[in-house]
Amino acid sequence: MKTYTFHIRTRRHKTPWYEIELREDQSLDDLNNAIQDALGWDNDHLYSFSFRFKEEDFEGVYGQYMEEAIDDEEDSDTRKAILHGLLERNGIVYLSPNYDEDLDLGERSAETKLGELRLKEGDFFGYLFDFGDEHRFVISVLAEGESEHGKRYPAIVGKAGRGLKQYNDED
Repeated sequence: MKTYTFHIRTRRHKTPWYEIELREDQSLDDLNNAIQDALGWDNDHLYSFSFRFKEEDFEGVYGQYMEEAIDDEEDSDTRKAILHGLLERNGIVYLSPNYDEDLDLGERSAETKLGELRLKEGDFFGYLFDFGDEHRFVISVLAEGESEHGKRYPAIVGKAGRGLKQYNDED
């Protein structure tokens, strides 16, 4: 079975970085969980994967839309309009499986298998974890390969640099 090795780094810094290998039958939700495991973070916030984004446009776009959407939480029509703006600006967006299903926005990450994305070496996309703190990452497809019998996937196959704090007030 085909595998993908992803190189994950923060948007602003070259380190720390992580390399994680997953099978094509695993989902974007599995990739999120593997990233959270590699970071040692609590997987306790919404996230999204964005395709066809321009890296320079990645800065601040989520916070702007999400802050407005959260402030107007009771008005679902307003939230829908704001989040549609996010989609228009960032192309195809895959959202956390527990995202507000009433909004009918984007694709569900748990339902989207990596093999369906037709990724190839050199492709890249954005990953945002926590729409409030806006932890932004750039993910590139480092390599394609074949799964190894007996190997557990996802697998962290490389890393460099010091870990990141999930919250600013952590010691």
